Amino acid sequence: MTGARYGFSEAMHIQLGAQRFSRSPEARTIAAGAFADTIGCMFAGSTQSVEAAACRSLGIPQVAGRLVWPSFGVLPESAALVNATAAHVLEFDDHEILGITHPSAVLVPALLALAEGSERSGGDLLDAYVAGFETINCLGAALNPFHYATGWHSTSTIAALGTSVACSMLIGNGPEQTVHAFGICCSVAGGTRAQFGSMTKPLHAGFAAHAAVRSALMAKAGITASPDAFDGRFGIAGLMTGGAEGAEPYQPDYTFPSIEEHGPIVKLYPSCAATHRTVDAIRDLMRSHGLGPEHVAEIATEIPAVAASALVTDYPVDEYEARFSMSYCAATTIESGGLTLGDFTAEAVSRPATRRRADKVRLTSYATQGNPFASGNYRVVTTILTKSGDRLLDQRLHARGSKEKPLSPEERFEKFADCLATIGGEAVAATFFDTIAHMAVLKDTGALTKLLRNPAHDTIEGNRKPG
Repeated sequence: MTGARYGFSEAMHIQLGAQRFSRSPEARTIAAGAFADTIGCMFAGSTQSVEAAACRSLGIPQVAGRLVWPSFGVLPESAALVNATAAHVLEFDDHEILGITHPSAVLVPALLALAEGSERSGGDLLDAYVAGFETINCLGAALNPFHYATGWHSTSTIAALGTSVACSMLIGNGPEQTVHAFGICCSVAGGTRAQFGSMTKPLHAGFAAHAAVRSALMAKAGITASPDAFDGRFGIAGLMTGGAEGAEPYQPDYTFPSIEEHGPIVKLYPSCAATHRTVDAIRDLMRSHGLGPEHVAEIATEIPAVAASALVTDYPVDEYEARFSMSYCAATTIESGGLTLGDFTAEAVSRPATRRRADKVRLTSYATQGNPFASGNYRVVTTILTKSGDRLLDQRLHARGSKEKPLSPEERFEKFADCLATIGGEAVAATFFDTIAHMAVLKDTGALTKLLRNPAHDTIEGNRKPG
């Protein structure tokens, strides 16, 4: 549809009716990888205090190390809210460029909540994920960079809207009902970057998943929405882009970039993505030059201004702020050689050596043209000044985990196993990972959710399709 002008509702109706969302083996493989990565993050996040508090607020029984599933007294949208919060709370979940969202932290918990008790296959689940992801790509290409730069948290807005499409498809809504689900979600999607570094930030993924599930179910029940809810006269597209300085009048031109071309970026570290290229650079410089902490005098790093705007400026007061602190992440990398889940606790943040080292980290920023997160625009320059007077320079455009610098299968599994280790699930990590990787051959998603309900369950080989 490049070059064609449609209202979004019409464009999506055409996309859905013609089944133009990618259904290639590569697309399904990417989706299965996203499920595995996100499920690992969900289990690790299930131990966090914000997770327990969210359950208490909803009247849901919660056991650390277990996910929440729809059951008597627990609605699917409530399960999606809690599990999506768990997926996002550690800042270990994937992200993407066009929407500037954490897509899988919203998509995966929402789809799993609706898959419980359904007769959908693993392939149906993967295809719904892809449709939601490519809708996020489409919306991101249309709304950004102004949407994010204005201060909206795109995970709360763009990811919610894209996930409403995925959820609607999974529960069997037709194109018209799916357009209504999207329109309903336009009335509840929202959230700003003012919450970064707080306990509410991970709840944004939860709110988005809740909105998407509820919107899809309401559309299935017969509730309709205005076809202009997104890009009409008072549609949210214009409202969410018109406030940015220099924004041009909203000009919809909808394409749906494929997941194969613009897919999820897997995180290697449990911190804000704005810190990752710097952490990569520090690790590589120290390794290649044989440096230890005792050799480093100062660290300087320059990143795009909009990325710097997501970070806290002072030394963090707790683990939530630490994930958004360049000084903390850089200092910890110097002291420890990297960033792990264990580096983001109240005890870790109070380490005297890290605090002293953080005073030697200098962050500067620069303005970019277009989407600052797009390939080629996001340049990071990091310098280590050694105590002997050497200046070691690193320049890079891409972080580890991106399409340009992908993690190896071994690295992806190691991350998954580390996440399951937080709940004592080391013994079943390999079985979990293998089962999720082969979701496409599962006859029904109930087998997958049964496995995820019970970490002690170690095989569902009998559920696989023959051949």
